[in-house]
Amino acid sequence: MSPVSVAVAAPSSTASVVVAKTGTKSTPIQGGKDALAAHAAIVKGAQDGDKVDKDAVETLVTAIGERTAAVVSRDTVLAHTVLLAAFHQLRDDTNEAKNLAFLCTSEARYLAFMRALAKAVVMDASLTENPPLPPLDVAMFWHSHMLSPIRFADDMQRCFGDQMLNVDFPLLRMAKVISGSNKDDLEAGRVFWAAHMPASMPYDLTPALVDETKITAQVKCPTCQAEQSMNMAEYAALRLHAKEHMCASCACEFMAEHVAVDRFLKLALDTPAVFLAGTQLHPLTQLPVPNDRANITDIAALFAKDEWAKRVAKLPFLATWSDVKSIVFAPIVAAKRDALILPGNRFRFGMVLRAHQDVTTGPWSMDLVRAVRRQQRFSSKIAMQLQHGGVHNIYHVHTEALVQYPKFLAMLVIKPRTSLVPTMAIDLAWHTHQLFPVTYAKHTMALAGRVVNHDDSDDAISEALIAEGAKVMIEVWMEVYDEDYFAPNVSYATGGKHNVDTLDYHDATHTFTCGAGHGSTAATGMSVAGCSHSDAAVEDAAARCSVCGISRCFTRCSAAEAHDAAEDATARCSVCGVSRCFTRCSASATTDDAPGMASCRSRCIGCFVAADTMDDAAGDAQCRNRCSDCAVLCSGRCGSCFVAAKNGAAGMASCRSRCIGCFAAAKDDSAGLA
Repeated sequence: MSPVSVAVAAPSSTASVVVAKTGTKSTPIQGGKDALAAHAAIVKGAQDGDKVDKDAVETLVTAIGERTAAVVSRDTVLAHTVLLAAFHQLRDDTNEAKNLAFLCTSEARYLAFMRALAKAVVMDASLTENPPLPPLDVAMFWHSHMLSPIRFADDMQRCFGDQMLNVDFPLLRMAKVISGSNKDDLEAGRVFWAAHMPASMPYDLTPALVDETKITAQVKCPTCQAEQSMNMAEYAALRLHAKEHMCASCACEFMAEHVAVDRFLKLALDTPAVFLAGTQLHPLTQLPVPNDRANITDIAALFAKDEWAKRVAKLPFLATWSDVKSIVFAPIVAAKRDALILPGNRFRFGMVLRAHQDVTTGPWSMDLVRAVRRQQRFSSKIAMQLQHGGVHNIYHVHTEALVQYPKFLAMLVIKPRTSLVPTMAIDLAWHTHQLFPVTYAKHTMALAGRVVNHDDSDDAISEALIAEGAKVMIEVWMEVYDEDYFAPNVSYATGGKHNVDTLDYHDATHTFTCGAGHGSTAATGMSVAGCSHSDAAVEDAAARCSVCGISRCFTRCSAAEAHDAAEDATARCSVCGVSRCFTRCSASATTDDAPGMASCRSRCIGCFVAADTMDDAAGDAQCRNRCSDCAVLCSGRCGSCFVAAKNGAAGMASCRSRCIGCFAAAKDDSAGLA
């Protein structure tokens, strides 16, 4: 069978009918809440050991693509990219103390905002669909919280009730504001903030506005309980780098682990057990079950206060998690396991431990400062794609994400015991899916029988497991889909057939792709100061490709780039003077209708070459095959030489090394690189 290919489906408001194929049989399955589960069952039933029915797999992948299209679409993935690029600017890589001071301040702001929002939602249910827009730093914490779906569900249910699980993250609305529109929406967010937050807590916050020398962290010594006031450098050593801190009162040296254990033990002894992090979710499905009587009964048995007091009294000073597991958890489970109503609750202590093990402060079941720092690495990757690869590069990444993500989810069914390690493109789609937590839970429940967690741990053990998992993914992906996991069979025109309804690629991303140094990289609140060409309206209609409608100006502000002097002035952007042709390689191109444009048009980023109904045949052949003519025209500037499998050997040797848009096989020979 040929490799599985997926069309990037446009969202549909009507239930679809898909055909599940097993061998020569075709069984129609009506779209509905159990459709994915039915397709998953067919794939499982057709498996013979490690062998899979690839027809059934293809049908499952198609069904997943259709079901997820409403939330994982070109619109939402683009909006997510814009948001990540804005998040990337909210950091100070040169000053860890300042960066930590900013993050700790934002952590407190996020908690205050969520508490205010929870109260407001009770009074006005419409806010679940249209919550007020938070400041960018608060949105960054909300975003990172959601990317741990199990922890997020636990925290929302435990701290606020199930109404907060239904609040929509305002992804598209925020992206529009960042891109320069939706000013009324932003103003409404500011009004909500002013009405519900302390006057000392302004809406806008960036690292530049934080003075790390005036901010201290308060930590209680786990031995003598004396309050410790730490400067940001000391706090970074304790919270981020697992360094010891000496108590100013008792001279005891303690670490963040000791603080986290002390916090947990106090909660376990003083708080009703059902309000402990890690107790709100079903032990197998990971769905919130706050009113499940069986779970409540089991939790009461496992956290009986008298028994806990006896066990905790046996712990050493500066107890570690290893001490808690052996002296408290293990004996209680051994005594209670046969009486538990839900067998999965034998593992409840493990869930509770994971919800407390790195938390030293606050009500959450995870250290959000560290979570945001981990996500900053991913946002940095996306921002680099924008800044160095341009819009065409991001379009490639998005198309790959939309095509490959349904296949990735299908692996939950096909290889349930395999640790799935995503590519960057798949991870972007996966993260986007998780920003719709209720929908994400429904989809992964249907496929895997549980809410699938997203683990971004960065400790040494996790990093080693990820590296090993990536190797396994290459093997199983080839086995199931007959394609290289890191060089997939993706037609970049497939996604191009589905227009971006809400955000124009160029308008959405130009702020972050400025190549001429026009503007600051600092973000203020929800608006990011960037390219001075922020007003898209001043760019005339002729600056857009007549085929795809996307701006031909490569970045709209790469004025420092050299271009052929012979290129007609009318072929340049009316704002910044840069060639309107994305590839900037057809010197005679003045408009789409000019003879020279036949070659350039097929390289236009919005058409993505394989849209054969749009491409001039001669121009299409030139671009797709990367012939020597293309290499000459590019002169180091070509941004759109696609599809490595179809390259012409002679032209590729010259063109490949210069092209900034070739992912598959960049060849950095010195001549071409220059």
